[in-house]
Amino acid sequence: MEEEKIEMQAQDYGGILYEISDAKHILDEQKGKVGAKAIAQRIYMILLGAALFGWFLYSLIAAAIGVGVGKAIVGHLAAFFVLTVIEVILMLTAFGAWGAFLRAAFRHNVRAGKTGREIREIDRLEEELAELDENKKKENAVRIYKEYVVVLNDGEETVLRRDSLQRVKCEPQYGSYRITFFSSDDTQVEARHLLPIADLPLIKRFFDCFEYVPASREKGYVKKKLPTIGFMFFPLLVGVALLIVRSLVLPDMPIIFGIVFVTLSVFFMIMQFNDLAIIGHGVEPILGGLIIMALPIGIVLTILDLTGMGFTEMMSEFTVVHAGIGLFIGLGAMLVILGIADIIICKKL
Repeated sequence: MEEEKIEMQAQDYGGILYEISDAKHILDEQKGKVGAKAIAQRIYMILLGAALFGWFLYSLIAAAIGVGVGKAIVGHLAAFFVLTVIEVILMLTAFGAWGAFLRAAFRHNVRAGKTGREIREIDRLEEELAELDENKKKENAVRIYKEYVVVLNDGEETVLRRDSLQRVKCEPQYGSYRITFFSSDDTQVEARHLLPIADLPLIKRFFDCFEYVPASREKGYVKKKLPTIGFMFFPLLVGVALLIVRSLVLPDMPIIFGIVFVTLSVFFMIMQFNDLAIIGHGVEPILGGLIIMALPIGIVLTILDLTGMGFTEMMSEFTVVHAGIGLFIGLGAMLVILGIADIIICKKL
């Protein structure tokens, strides 16, 4: 009877806390109700979309007062179309609808007008999604909810109550972790889907009875990464040199060139260690967010240098460039916030 009761509640597990599956793409929505973190991200992106729309309206009204309604509308047409695309992007991201959107697009002539390389990228993504959809019949997954743990092995689902778990054990295997759940009714469920090492601290916080065997780094772990790190020192030095030259010799040179070289090289160096939780879930998204913000900020600084305009004067208008600047700075700031939050979580464990 207890198992039947759990099966009846299968669609009512509550907000999902963690999920990993071999039948889902990163673009697919989570299985179950949205958790607190996803709700916060959704609210943030909705507010970002509202802020960009408000900025557009302010600019349109100000232009209508200054040059007339007709000229204002014509002058804002391009920005309106770009803003519409941005709003769609934000809403698809906020509600986890990219997977469904792309699958629908693939059913139509999405390749029309595309070049050879673009078509290859579309084909690759379509094949990837099709393969994941095929895996749904024999899905392997681990899903953690507030009150339940759901394990799927070859499509067979086992639902455990979190308050009935006596042990949750993780053991290193093939550079990942194998997780096994032990329930008070002697039920033992070993998940076939392996967990990334970097996810361990995020999972550990959900269980008081968590046990794990620390994974040892393979021999020469750092040595194998040195060639890539060494290679990235060249663009880093180029970026530093460009910033120095701009400061001392060529003040008219756009600052964005140096920013791009420095930020991207540091990011790719850090990425070599993203199997460490604090790097993969914290430092990497923070650096990624800073890079996303650095590019539009660099563009703004370059425009200010070249035109001599004031910052307030430049940002009072809403154009295609402003729409892109607002989007990238907004999304970059979100990544920084999420990265800081995950660093705090990892440091507490």
